[in-house]
Amino acid sequence: MHRYKQNAFTLIELMVVVAIIGILAAIAFPSYSSFILRSHRTDAYVSLSKLLQTQEKYRANNTSYGTISQLGLGADSGYLSENGYYRITLLPSIGSNGFVAQATAQGAQTKDSECKVIELMLNNANTIQTPSKCWAK
Repeated sequence: MHRYKQNAFTLIELMVVVAIIGILAAIAFPSYSSFILRSHRTDAYVSLSKLLQTQEKYRANNTSYGTISQLGLGADSGYLSENGYYRITLLPSIGSNGFVAQATAQGAQTKDSECKVIELMLNNANTIQTPSKCWAK
């Protein structure tokens, strides 16, 4: 009796490999998506930090903090962050001693349900970053 040497995969072996790849993809993709959304938050941090620096520079020469147009950053209705993941706006002034700036998620970043709005408040030289879990590094 002659035995033939098998040179290929059987259908069962192939199906096992496909199932393993499917399981790994089902586990990895949500984790990867979550990582990408968290990494895009950096766009908000950078934009809000730049706004804070620009406000401080403006305040050094004026009696109050400025509007977005006074700062030369765009229209008072807001402007997009550098990478376009957030719209940066200033809320109505809390007086000459502070301001509240918000970064609101745009486009695909709106899937970041925990941090759709990231806020930076300056009041009497105290900086408050909310929600705190969004600012955690």
